[in-house]
Amino acid sequence: MPHAGPSVPSEGGGWPHRLALLTLCATLLLIVAGALVTSLGAGLAVPDWPTTFGHDMFSFPLSRMAGGVLVEHSHRLMGSVVGILTILTAGSILWRDGRRWLRALGVAALALVVLQGVLGGMRVVLLKLDLAVLHACTAQLFFGLMAGIALFTSRAWTRSGGDLSFAAGPPLARLAALAAGALYLQTALGAYLRHTGEGAELHLTFAVVAAAAALWAAGRAIRECGSHPAVLRAANLVWILLVVQVLLGAGAFVGKYTEWADPLLPYAAVAALGAAHVAGGSLLFAAALVLAIWLRRLQPAAPEPARGGALPGQAAA
Repeated sequence: MPHAGPSVPSEGGGWPHRLALLTLCATLLLIVAGALVTSLGAGLAVPDWPTTFGHDMFSFPLSRMAGGVLVEHSHRLMGSVVGILTILTAGSILWRDGRRWLRALGVAALALVVLQGVLGGMRVVLLKLDLAVLHACTAQLFFGLMAGIALFTSRAWTRSGGDLSFAAGPPLARLAALAAGALYLQTALGAYLRHTGEGAELHLTFAVVAAAAALWAAGRAIRECGSHPAVLRAANLVWILLVVQVLLGAGAFVGKYTEWADPLLPYAAVAALGAAHVAGGSLLFAAALVLAIWLRRLQPAAPEPARGGALPGQAAA
């Protein structure tokens, strides 16, 4: 009978980790491509799905790939690449890693990338803006999930089990999780703004809340657990990306919503700023999520009750 895979956790690294990282990078490029599709108004340049002007996706003539068709069809091709990489990543985890919860995450990633493709196709077929917003929000969820899988398959993660020398308190872990959730909500508000042109005030207002939560979580993580190298890297990445994201957001907002910037910023530059802002939001959310996961990992285990059901510090009856 063939071997069905290991029964113990992997030591980390290897093909599951390499493929997860490759899928993560490809997903970021796909998010940038999707943002360009929206910024350049190329979302419906190809009116049919899953075909492209009646052609199979992979046999569409290169001579006809120009303008909006080039942007939209390239986005579809990149989505196919991400789908294939996700299959390989999930397959390698199922084959090489014995952690059931990680296998479940691999299957979840596969299901989510399929859902993402279907949402993108339905957006074209049904011409629904709400599907475009949902498509963008699902992309961020998938990116966060792949960031988590890349972390869980790393050697740093598998070798850190049981290390309580950098214990993080539950309040800090909850704060970091709250910050990651706020940043995800901010990306969703940004998607709504980009696709509908509405909700700018809400997006700008909540940006202050999300930024404050991210800075607070990163600062406390550096102060309380900064001696842990992975926590320090993640926390530093959060505040650095936050600064870059604020600058990109300001540039994108000025370029798109103010008339006086028209002579200074050509249309292509505004589109590039918008795409970079979307990518920055994805990276910031993923960095905050990784920080929250590490802080949750470093929480000390709850004390076990003494024999006979006595509480810690009490003598057993």
